[in-house]
Amino acid sequence: DDGDGCSAACLLEVCGDGVVQAGEACDDGDLIAGDGCDGACQRDAAFVFATSKLYKGALGGLAGGDQICNDLAAAAGLPGTYAAWLSTSFSGPQQRFKPALLPYVLPDGSPIAASWADLIDGTLLRPIDLHEDGSKSVSAGGCDPLNIAWSNTKSNAVPISETHCNAWTTASAGV
Repeated sequence: DDGDGCSAACLLEVCGDGVVQAGEACDDGDLIAGDGCDGACQRDAAFVFATSKLYKGALGGLAGGDQICNDLAAAAGLPGTYAAWLSTSFSGPQQRFKPALLPYVLPDGSPIAASWADLIDGTLLRPIDLHEDGSKSVSAGGCDPLNIAWSNTKSNAVPISETHCNAWTTASAGV
C-alpha cells in the first residue's frame, strides 16, 4: 500500500472497505451510521463495553487498565482509544476521561447514553451488558456476583473510596 488509491491487492481504497486510509478516522467495513463509524468513515459514536476477561485488581495501575481495554477493543475490531472505568482515591473517569462529543453505544450499536452528561447522570438507556466482541456479559437472572464490575467508581464518574487494590496494582478487596 503506497497511498495511490489502490491497495496491495489491487483493490480500490474506499470508505467502507474495512481499512483506515488517509482522511478516514475509522473504517468498520460498512457504511452504516450510528455503529461507531459513519458512511464518511468518521466516528459517530463512542463504544462502551464490559471486558470479556476477569481481572482481580492487579492491572498495572490505571495505565495498565487502560491498556487492557485498548488491547481487547483492538482485538475485537473496535475503533478508537479506550480508558478503563476505574478510580483511585482521588482520580476517576470524571478527571481522567476526555468526554466524547458523541453518543455512547455498546459494540452492537445499541445506545446507552446520548452524551457524556447523560452517561454520568445515574441512568443509562440500557445496561452495559456486552463484551467488546458483542457477546453478553451478565447472566439473564439479574445480579450474578461473578459478573459484577468492580471499579471503585460511582455512576457519576467520581471515586467511591480509598479501596482500590493499591491503585490497581495488587489483587485485594475493593468496591
